[in-house]
Amino acid sequence: MGLDAPRQADGSLPVLTNFRLAPDSDAIDKGVDGGRSPLMS
Repeated sequence: MGLDAPRQADGSLPVLTNFRLAPDSDAIDKGVDGGRSPLMS
């Protein structure tokens, strides 16, 4: 399924597996804390 996949039965967004990291990816847990809450605008 691509970016135009239909929503799930409960109305939530589709699961897009092409944007998931591989289980053995070096990028897992390598994020940087920017010091801002995700709720701040």
